[in-house]
Amino acid sequence: MNDIQTFMVDLDSIFDTRLSTLFLHDRKSAEQSISTIEYFKRKEDSFQNTPFEVFKSLYKDRNIETLKHSIKTPFVSFLIDFVKGTYQNSINGFEQKKPKILFNVFPYKISDEDITAIRDVFIGLTDGFSLLEFVDLSIEQITPIFLRDRIGAFSLYNYTDWLEIHAANDNLKKVSIPAVTLFGPKIHFKKVSVEEKNFLLQNKIDPFDQLQKLANPFVNLKLLDIVMYSADLLPKDLPLK
Repeated sequence: MNDIQTFMVDLDSIFDTRLSTLFLHDRKSAEQSISTIEYFKRKEDSFQNTPFEVFKSLYKDRNIETLKHSIKTPFVSFLIDFVKGTYQNSINGFEQKKPKILFNVFPYKISDEDITAIRDVFIGLTDGFSLLEFVDLSIEQITPIFLRDRIGAFSLYNYTDWLEIHAANDNLKKVSIPAVTLFGPKIHFKKVSVEEKNFLLQNKIDPFDQLQKLANPFVNLKLLDIVMYSADLLPKDLPLK
């Protein structure tokens, strides 16, 4: 029996590489975006002077400079809570599992020095209670079998790519993993037309709730507000509703 409770996370979940992508493309637009609460409530990665398809192309080409200009997200605190909760349950005898964070550095070409820096930060944040490892896995390589055998939960900023790839190749049909939790943001990765938005609004349909229900027989999909994946700059007492 595996005595490790592992949470795999991509770097795009713990760093706001959307903002840094925008910053490197159009600093003024980035500053304007982050100055309003709308950035933390957005439903798509579309910004002033940088429409959806333009940003999508820019983000596809993100690199180590994008990462180096990024700001950590509140998802870091989410991870720390996982580590401390798992560790506390273990010492209390509720669940004999040690926490591990598995950082997936893909698609970044990251140096050993950068990995050491991230490791040192998380050793401090977790008070040394968590095992820390790094992997470089493409979306295709993160198969349901790999997750079933090694992972308890994982986070992908663009979770829809993973769902589409492993649904199209029947991997999720062959190996369903409802015991594994997949976290991602409540954001649209394909352009939603005005007509579609009006239809959803008029019929009181939550597309993210619908997607979770469709996915859950295959993987335990849990979508979080986009603020969790945005730069950790929002005052804690500022309402998002």
